Amino acid sequence: MRWGRIGVAGALCLAGCMRGGLNLTPGPIRLYEGATQPAESVAVIQNDPNMFLVSIDGQSLRRWTHTHDVVAIQVLPGKRILVAQPSARAGFVSMDAVRIEFLAHAGHRYVISRRIGAGTASTTWMPVFTDMTTGREVP
Repeated sequence: MRWGRIGVAGALCLAGCMRGGLNLTPGPIRLYEGATQPAESVAVIQNDPNMFLVSIDGQSLRRWTHTHDVVAIQVLPGKRILVAQPSARAGFVSMDAVRIEFLAHAGHRYVISRRIGAGTASTTWMPVFTDMTTGREVP
């Protein structure tokens, strides 16, 4: 009887995972009020797997970034403030966060990543913020 219950519980867990329960990359998360906007009317900010998005415009994103490898956030165009820090996924640990102020453009996708300075054992890193639509780093 006990093994039967364990088997049923395992089957239910597996079924839940197959229906999206373990979705490692959620769809875009809307970080704006009002009706859903078409993709060409919003900007998308996402991290690469080596970075955590801490917040955008003061709104904490930790609820998503510590449970997913990559998070995509939709924001309305305009001035945005992004805070991010390196994750430990690639064997590099830093508690330092970076604050980036930029002008988000409608229809553009931005990715925050990092460069490790002077060798892989170095404790210095540099943020790399790229507008993937234009292929250029955002200063």
